[in-house]
Amino acid sequence: MATRTNPATPPVIWLSMGLVAVSAAALSFASLQHLAVACGVSVALAWLVPVAIDAAAAVASWVWLAPSSPQAARRFARTLAIGTLALSVAGNALDHWLQIFGGQPAWWLVVALAAVPPIVLGAVVHLVALLITDHQATPAATDQEEVVTHQVTTHQGGDNQQPGLGAHQDLADTIAPGTRQPGEQATEPAASHQAHNNELASARRNAPARRQAPKSPGGDERLVAQVVDMLVAGERDGRQVGRGTVRRQLELTSDHQARTLLEAAKARRGRPSLRAVGDDG
Repeated sequence: MATRTNPATPPVIWLSMGLVAVSAAALSFASLQHLAVACGVSVALAWLVPVAIDAAAAVASWVWLAPSSPQAARRFARTLAIGTLALSVAGNALDHWLQIFGGQPAWWLVVALAAVPPIVLGAVVHLVALLITDHQATPAATDQEEVVTHQVTTHQGGDNQQPGLGAHQDLADTIAPGTRQPGEQATEPAASHQAHNNELASARRNAPARRQAPKSPGGDERLVAQVVDMLVAGERDGRQVGRGTVRRQLELTSDHQARTLLEAAKARRGRPSLRAVGDDG
């Protein structure tokens, strides 16, 4: 369930929480440092043990309370904050127990204390990785959703859509993700639109003259015409159109059909127009 933070939280609450955190850190600092010395850590470095624990608790608490933090990072930050606070409580209790009863730390306590700094470091690094990975993945996922939505809209448009133009827009969104803001429609220069529309209009005008030619190997003149448009768009954009592209764009069921349509379209493009070689009249 999504959580919401109250933007009108009085400043006195944040100030009080800060004072509690500073007071608790200062009181537990001496106990954790004394426990580290008792477990064999040198006096010059013993102060780093409470600093590592308290700093990890502070970072985890900040990520946990930040409303802009991703959900995965907030969940792990909550676990880390509670864990480091529990570790600090346990360390304080053990130090006071040793001081009251005058005992020596057991071997397992020495081993556990020695393992605390690297474990805390690994947990903080993992928390930072969750933050970075989520912030980098979100824009890419948004652009991918827009590309898929645009492709579905193009396929559902029927014969009124322009296959070559839709394929060109999908290619531009795929090659350069993140170049447009979420929700912004993909656009092309006006000159490119006009040139492509002129090519499609010319192909439709020449269609009656090509009807008298022998039937293409593709078997379906409408699909062959769409592949021709894809080849025209590919030459204009400087990309190669293969049978894989034809199969995806036309939603074919076999590579053989895609290859047959591609060969028919290439043969049609390589054959001179009947209007060009006929009589002027």
